[in-house]
Amino acid sequence: PGTIAAGEPFTLTVVGDAFQEGATVEALANANAGTSRQPEYRSIAFPTEFASDTVLIVDFDRGFAPSPRVRSITVVNPDGGRSPPMYLEVTRRMP
Repeated sequence: PGTIAAGEPFTLTVVGDAFQEGATVEALANANAGTSRQPEYRSIAFPTEFASDTVLIVDFDRGFAPSPRVRSITVVNPDGGRSPPMYLEVTRRMP
């Protein structure tokens, strides 16, 4: 999706090229999600399902995007290669 609702779990399918098995997706996320601690946002590597060298699938839980904002997402291959950033808009949840 190009946009997601804040606080909702979602699955992201990343399409590109030259992905390697073991690639991760780095995104700005709340490192303290699921705790009572204050939110702390930093770049976190999320594991992916390697579908092919052109498709990665990532499941994000509710803690990924609790508030509306644009998130930068980058694919990182095991050899250290990085994709240019992609952007995902997090919008307010509908009542």
